[in-house]
Amino acid sequence: MKKIIFSLLMVSSLAFVSAQSASTTSVATVDDLKAKITSLENLYTDLKAKVASGTITREAASATWKQSIADFKAEKQKVFEVKREQLKSKIESLKTENKEKKEELKKVIASSTEAIKNIQTQRKAIQEKINSGAITKTEAETQLNALKEESKKLKEERIDDRKEKMGDIKENREEMGKARMEGKKEIKEDRAEIRAEREEGRQERKDDRAEIRDERQERKDMRSAPKPASAQ
Repeated sequence: MKKIIFSLLMVSSLAFVSAQSASTTSVATVDDLKAKITSLENLYTDLKAKVASGTITREAASATWKQSIADFKAEKQKVFEVKREQLKSKIESLKTENKEKKEELKKVIASSTEAIKNIQTQRKAIQEKINSGAITKTEAETQLNALKEESKKLKEERIDDRKEKMGDIKENREEMGKARMEGKKEIKEDRAEIRAEREEGRQERKDDRAEIRDERQERKDMRSAPKPASAQ
């Protein structure tokens, strides 16, 4: 009968561990890790009670506990790997966006430069027409003034566009720096919070082990104590 009970308990314990392991693949947040810590504490209490009642051996309970802790550590590592990858992905996205903004700025400057060169070519053509007598000085002056206004407008637009694009690039860089700092800070705080929660349960288990050692020492002392004269 005891063997049957023991077998059922082992199956139950292994099923619990399997369920915990299965949940590992789906956990992706720090809140899930916190919930897992609570589950581990419940498992520890359950195993402790079963060992005390004699329905499961200390060795079997220890094996189940060690496996659950190993699963938790693997799960924790995965969660923070995902967070680091998310941070890396965000920064890479900002870098790509920054590169695109720089390319847009280059295109704006190139387009403006080409337009100004075209105006300069037209000014030379007007000068040649004056020299050849094809147009009057009055006509030339009117055309040159129009080109002067157009050139001024293009230069102003180029300055405005450059300021806008450079502002976007600067803002983008600041956002990258902020993302790095906030991401690292968040990961650090999450790790600290999880460590604090685990420490509470760790202290309880430490006290339990100390109690077990004391009990063992007491039994050892009792066995080694001299027997009363009446018992000899």
